[in-house]
Amino acid sequence: MSAAVSPRISVLVCTRNRPHAIFGCLRSILASPMQDMELVVIDQSTDDRTGEEVAKLESDARLRYIRTPTKGLSRARNIGIRASTAPLILFTDDDNFAEADWVERVVDEFDNNADIDAVYGRVLPYAANENAGKEGWHCPTTMEKSERHFVRELTKSTHEALGHGNNMAFRRSVFERHGLYMEWLGAGTWMSGGEDTDFTFRILRRGTQMLYSPLPTVHHDNWMPIEKSNRQLYGYMFSASVVFTRHFFLGSATAARVQARFLRQYWKDFWGSVKWKNKKAVRHHGKLMRGWVGGAFFGLLNLPRRIPRYRAD
Repeated sequence: MSAAVSPRISVLVCTRNRPHAIFGCLRSILASPMQDMELVVIDQSTDDRTGEEVAKLESDARLRYIRTPTKGLSRARNIGIRASTAPLILFTDDDNFAEADWVERVVDEFDNNADIDAVYGRVLPYAANENAGKEGWHCPTTMEKSERHFVRELTKSTHEALGHGNNMAFRRSVFERHGLYMEWLGAGTWMSGGEDTDFTFRILRRGTQMLYSPLPTVHHDNWMPIEKSNRQLYGYMFSASVVFTRHFFLGSATAARVQARFLRQYWKDFWGSVKWKNKKAVRHHGKLMRGWVGGAFFGLLNLPRRIPRYRAD
């Protein structure tokens, strides 16, 4: 990018040991005609293959590459936030393909809604994957809702209405006011998830207003057998329970209602499976219930954790 052009938006892609995926992801983002953007790649890989794939696109001046020996998605995001320069910060993951107007759609939503601080977009399963639609295969972390809606207050179902970390954007001022991602949460840590849930819940508690829009769209290319998807789900549920337990003991009554709602649902599903003598479902719902309870205890142990503060590199 020319030094004379200040980016309106910074797109961050964090990656680790996925050289087979990163080129397609970045190429789809750079297909955007928008020139006043920067695309920042934060690479935590243990070898040079990812960097070699990124280098194939180095002729595009909008691309910036950061290699770091650190580990963990939250830590990588924080590095990218601090290193980026635009007033808007947009995230996706390295196993997603962006539609050509994705970046522009996000910018338009912020331009047309001056009172919002965050935009979440639609995430569709990548239909071109050879396993798409096969019986026993699932593509998790999607958000296919076509209805646009604002989230202006925190409720017990807010976190389910917004979307996922593979298509979300914030004004930089959100990080300046409320801090960064908790680096002990998320992929690459023992927790495996929870960083997006914690951040969204935390800033909504403090009055941030958000928008879910189906217009900015990415396609998630992460089809997996249902057994693997369920293992991922167990990790996410454990992490979510940790997060909501912490928020409850930090003063949020809404977090307590979320905890109670999930536990009631898991209990109902478990006994329904017992009633119908579905042993596989009994095991599945039993693991979810045990994970939620276990996460609550782990959340208590992690109450002293502090929020990383924002600073520009």
